[in-house]
Amino acid sequence: MANTKSAKKAILVNRRNNARNAHYKTQIKSAIKETLTAISSNSDNKATLLQDTLQLIDKVAGKKVIKKTTAARKKSLLHNKYLDAFGKTSTSTFTKKSSAPAAAKATTEKKTATKKTTTTKKAAPKKETAAKKAPVAKKTTPPKKQATKETTTPKVSEKVADAPEEVTEPTNPTES
Repeated sequence: MANTKSAKKAILVNRRNNARNAHYKTQIKSAIKETLTAISSNSDNKATLLQDTLQLIDKVAGKKVIKKTTAARKKSLLHNKYLDAFGKTSTSTFTKKSSAPAAAKATTEKKTATKKTTTTKKAAPKKETAAKKAPVAKKTTPPKKQATKETTTPKVSEKVADAPEEVTEPTNPTES
């Protein structure tokens, strides 16, 4: 039994989705059976039945009721059966095994064997490894130097104060 309220809700949602998915799956199964019987009995409406069934399979796969690969497999089966009914060869290699003579198979095996022996790969040049490179030293910052009066440049106001005063001769207004 579910312990939390959300877990109880999840159980209800799962039941609802399970019922809906079961309905879709039974629709697919019955549509496939109808199509296969129409194909085997050479019915007139086998083309439309095939088209409707393929659309239904795509629709259900789009809703993620069945997986895409399962849908592809079912569609492939129907399509191959339809082509076989017309006497056309199907493109799938999984439906029928070819009855080629053993001599033909042997020649293909020899061709693949010769290809494997004649093609050799050249070894790619090796890249430098990190071990061959020089070790990188950690960057350290030098300790800060304390500023001294001799090394610092004097300020503008200090220059004016240190400069010798110019001596000006007093002017007598009476002399001129």
